[in-house]
Amino acid sequence: MAKPMSWKWKLAIAALCGILFLSGFIFTPSGHKWMKDRIVNAYNELPESERRNSELADSWINLAHFRGRVCLDTETAMQMYKEFMGYDYGKAQNGEEYARQILSNKLKGMCSPDGKTGWGPAHPKAPDVFMEYIDMYQPTHSSQFIKKECASYFRLFYTWHINYSGTRKPHPLFNKYWPKLREIGARSSLEWPPDIILMPPVPDYKEPTPAP
Repeated sequence: MAKPMSWKWKLAIAALCGILFLSGFIFTPSGHKWMKDRIVNAYNELPESERRNSELADSWINLAHFRGRVCLDTETAMQMYKEFMGYDYGKAQNGEEYARQILSNKLKGMCSPDGKTGWGPAHPKAPDVFMEYIDMYQPTHSSQFIKKECASYFRLFYTWHINYSGTRKPHPLFNKYWPKLREIGARSSLEWPPDIILMPPVPDYKEPTPAP
C-alpha cells in the first residue's frame, strides 16, 4: 500500500499549481484588468499631490509594455499609454478633436483635467511613453494618421507645456524625440497643421550630466 503523501509535498504541489495558474493568468485579458485595477485603486487612494511622483507610474508603464510587447496586445497597451499622457479621448475622435482638447487644457486620463496633478504631459517620463506609443502605432497605421499623432506630441510637450505646466518652457525631454518625430511626419504628403511650428532641427538630445 502506498504511503500517504506528506503535508509538505501537498503544500509544495499546491504552491506550484498556484504559480502556474498565476503565470498563465497574467497573460489573459482578465489578468491584465486585475493588475490594472490594482494600480488604479492604489493611485486613487493617494493624495493628489503625491500621484505624479509615485512609483505606481513605473508599474503602469511596465504593465503596458508587457501587454504590448509580450502579449502582443498593442491596442490595449496603446490605450494605457494614452491614459498615462492625459491623451485619452476615445477612438471616435480624430486628430483635430485631440488638438482642441489639448490646446483648451481639457485633458483626460490619469491626470487632472488641467494636468496639474497626476501623471499627464508634465510627468518626467511622458515623452518616453509617447515614443513607445508611436512605435506601436506606426506598423498598423498610414502615414497621414502617424503625422497627426506626431503633431499631438508637439502640442502636448511644447504648446501645452509652455502654456499650462507653470514652467513656461517645453518639456525637458521635448528635444529628445521631436527631431525623429518631425522626420517621421515629413514622410507624409499631408501638410502640418497650422499650429505646429516647424522649428529648425535641434541639436541631438543629451542626457544631463549628474551634479557632482
